[in-house]
Amino acid sequence: MAKVFDPTDLDHEVDVSSTSSKDLEINTGAKTIRITLHNNIVNTPTGALSGVTGKCVYSKLKEIWKTDSDLNKHKFPIQMIYEASFVWINGWGPYADANSRDLIRDAGFQETDGRENACIISLGAMDAATDQPYYTNDFTSEFAESKIDFTFAGEINENIQIKGTGGSPDDSGYLKVFLREEQKTFASYDLLVEQGLPALKFEAYRLPLANGDDSLKAIDNDTTISGDVGSESGVKYSELTIDYISGARFETASLTGGAGSDGIYAVDDVVQDGDGRWARCTATGTAITAVQSYASFGGTSTWEAYPGERQIGANYYAFNRILDVQDTTNSYKARLKEIHSWAQWKLRQTGDINDDVNGDTFGTVYGNIALPFTDFIGDTLHTKPGVFIDNYDTNDKNDIRMWDITVDAEDTDNGWTGINSEYAPITSTEREFPFVAAGNIVFSQNFVDEVDNTTRYTMYFQHIKSQAMTVLKVSGSSGADCTLDWTGADAGLLDFLANGDYIRISGFTTETGNNGLYSITGAPTSNTVTATKVDGVNPTDEATGDSCTVLENPFESPKATIVDNNAGTDIDNEITAASIGFDFDYSNNNQEGRTANTDAPIYVVAIAYDGAQYVLASHTITKSTGQSIPVNAVDELNYENP
Repeated sequence: MAKVFDPTDLDHEVDVSSTSSKDLEINTGAKTIRITLHNNIVNTPTGALSGVTGKCVYSKLKEIWKTDSDLNKHKFPIQMIYEASFVWINGWGPYADANSRDLIRDAGFQETDGRENACIISLGAMDAATDQPYYTNDFTSEFAESKIDFTFAGEINENIQIKGTGGSPDDSGYLKVFLREEQKTFASYDLLVEQGLPALKFEAYRLPLANGDDSLKAIDNDTTISGDVGSESGVKYSELTIDYISGARFETASLTGGAGSDGIYAVDDVVQDGDGRWARCTATGTAITAVQSYASFGGTSTWEAYPGERQIGANYYAFNRILDVQDTTNSYKARLKEIHSWAQWKLRQTGDINDDVNGDTFGTVYGNIALPFTDFIGDTLHTKPGVFIDNYDTNDKNDIRMWDITVDAEDTDNGWTGINSEYAPITSTEREFPFVAAGNIVFSQNFVDEVDNTTRYTMYFQHIKSQAMTVLKVSGSSGADCTLDWTGADAGLLDFLANGDYIRISGFTTETGNNGLYSITGAPTSNTVTATKVDGVNPTDEATGDSCTVLENPFESPKATIVDNNAGTDIDNEITAASIGFDFDYSNNNQEGRTANTDAPIYVVAIAYDGAQYVLASHTITKSTGQSIPVNAVDELNYENP
């Protein structure tokens, strides 16, 4: 049998002297209705697929009261408000065992002693054999509350107490339901918040709760994590930490104090100062007198650097949960899937997961009711709002997105600023690290066989900027000197040039001698600039104009620029291995005024005294990792320095 909804499928017995084998036992003396598992009603495989609907029990009792003359002498037991809610009346109630309440489906109910029960129904699939949903019905102790398992595993359709006898305790003001299983996606639902309810009533509530396989991302199971060795990096999971950071408000610093605070800042208020840095109030006091660096705030309030501040790119952002994923014993750093595996494991622990690294005394946080930390979208790891990951492997930097506590966010309906009652940000913004392109320069064996200090490789930009022109002209030519003119359709296109720049022009078809290398000798004015041809071929006036390409500070000019790596150091060194890694700040590199966040055409120059001849390898650095630049040279047969 599955869930019973047809009263025809129920049988009953009245005032039995011993335990009955019927579905319903009616006791007129005690005024109880007992629901049993003896016949058609079952309690497996899940709450959603077992038991009997409240409407069915009500309908069956009506039929019994109509046909049974003895029962007809007694007042009726139930008042059905609607199919999802009913009241026990006239002194009647459920028999004092678990089944008589737990087996009622699709309806909440109120009992004559004031007890109230809400029926929680989940929408979505879960495994009846392995998946145990649970809930918390109080947040008085915040994340130190204990969880309560639903009676049945699998999909939920079950009554839970929201008010006790006489209305006490009253747990109708909070209910959060969870589903967290090993290597499966997690789900939770804050019923009152999500459905905008002031309080729970004795009725049925439907809520989404489902999971799915997560083993491709949460790659390490409980056994591996407990064994303390990450499957990818070898990281010791026991050395990873979680730190909860105290803070409130998260506003822009104001001369008038915290919003609505009559000019007073309170302890743990967090503000962003005029320099874009974050500070936390350490002593309540009057409003600040200046909004620049928090060290100069003034007023009677005192401040410290907010320990949840983290830098991403050029800017600073606020976070209140910090995961440190480095194993300091071995200097290993967890990889993305290991981080996710460990974070999910932590969220199924019954004990305190707050390591209190900063000493904030945020308080106890039981893992199994804590807010989640991470999730994957494709192969990119996203933190949950307010979570930052410290000491990740730099190889993973391009595949992490951090979600901050966005400044000046408010929830006016609830009177919250910055964060809500669960310390989650009111508003969170995705923050992406500057993209670091990376790869390897791969050298032919004759470079590798050479003594290191007689080899060299250098990476140059092929040019800083490239500009297509349509009517470029040459005028006033005299010897090597001339004026370049880009008036008309090309107006403004070469205004970036400066005195001392070099440019290489190609594309002149009539006066081909105008192609070549020039030194800029003045500053652009009225779409013209003076220049000197430096390649030995003097320019000739070109009055008509031509379609040309202009390269600023190109390779083979005195201002050819060596490419900087991600740390800002020239990529210029000895050849010490067959494959040498490189990285490049793709998002921000603007050396000599080049346009950041664009592909970078480069040359790698390599030379070795005895082993290999000079070679020039061309490549374009794109927004990607795993790039390979082959540098293959002819064997050197003629170098000699006796």
